[in-house]
Amino acid sequence: MTEEPRELKMWLAVRCDLDLSRGKLVTQAGHAYQWLTIRAMQETPGALRDYLNMASPKIAVRVDSERELQRVQSEAEKADISFYTVHDAGRTELEPGTATVVAFGPAYRDELPPFLKRLQLLN
Repeated sequence: MTEEPRELKMWLAVRCDLDLSRGKLVTQAGHAYQWLTIRAMQETPGALRDYLNMASPKIAVRVDSERELQRVQSEAEKADISFYTVHDAGRTELEPGTATVVAFGPAYRDELPPFLKRLQLLN
């Protein structure tokens, strides 16, 4: 079995308990990655530069509640991994302030806390 090359990645944790249209989900993801990139530029510029010089992989994972989404944020923060949580403005599908997604990284998967490593892919 060949070993997967070690590369920096960004992740997007999506709340699956919300009834989001595909358009809304894509927009929330865009906000998350945009603001995460800005935050990483300030917090971990070297890692962001390396990430952008690679293939810039992004992984979408699922969480089943607001509580799990908050845990993603908490685990990233404790591990000193840049993150950004999107809180919806409430103009279309959701109540104002609803937390929808958390983007985190860039980081190496093998350096993630166990909880973040176990998140299931979004499908």
